[in-house]
Amino acid sequence: NESVVNEVPEMETETLNANHLPMSQEDKLLSLPTDFEDHLDALLAFLEDVTSPQPFIEWLQSSPNDVASIVFQRIDLRSRPMSSVDVFVRAFADVSVRYDLLCLFYQSCLVPLLASLETPASRQLFTLLQDLAASHPRALLHGLMCPLLQLPLKNPQVELFNRIGKEPLSSSDRLIIIQHCVELRAWSDEIIKIAQSLLSYGVGFITDSTAAALISKIHLVSADPELSKSAKFPGLIITLAGKYTANFIQWKTALLNACELLPSFMKKVAVKSVQNMAVAN
Repeated sequence: NESVVNEVPEMETETLNANHLPMSQEDKLLSLPTDFEDHLDALLAFLEDVTSPQPFIEWLQSSPNDVASIVFQRIDLRSRPMSSVDVFVRAFADVSVRYDLLCLFYQSCLVPLLASLETPASRQLFTLLQDLAASHPRALLHGLMCPLLQLPLKNPQVELFNRIGKEPLSSSDRLIIIQHCVELRAWSDEIIKIAQSLLSYGVGFITDSTAAALISKIHLVSADPELSKSAKFPGLIITLAGKYTANFIQWKTALLNACELLPSFMKKVAVKSVQNMAVAN
């Protein structure tokens, strides 16, 4: 189980003084270990010219989160050769690293890298992400994929979700992403594509609350003249009606209403799929 529970002992009232106030960024820098700059220099040098990373990787893995966070802020993987990124990430994300630190690493270093993609991910980057998903699936979900959903997405990011979502993520992993999708304030064409693909691959047990949230998003999308034209939107409705009939039969009317707002050339198959829900049930 990768989940980590950090227990922080309660401080007695009389010990609450200025020493326990949150540290400013300047205070954090002043309180860094004396060897901080040496390790950081070694790390940055490694990213420029691949050498054995082990000494400073072990130091970074054992650092408190606030120290590691400052290191991560100084690393910009977007400007590094993919060969260096691959070696560095694999060395850091081994079995010994703490779950919370790994999530912080993904969110601080890999999210900006993936968000910057303008073209499909290279084979090396995709293989790296597949391996991380296989070895640390929940950390990848909570530290990388779900935070990435909060950002403006383009086709390269959608492709990554679709490919990693198919394999090696499990149905329960895909459900976590779907749950994060329905929590988003608004949907885009890219989120529709991701949701449709993951649901078509199969997700874990859909609760009534998750199903209701999905129906709410479908209602909002169908009422949007532009989003309702999304090529994957009819497929999303058809997937819910056909693959998850038992979960959505109670919202058959809502799905039919959404179908009626589809452009005419998309409507026929979606309507028939929803109308057949009672038969499939």
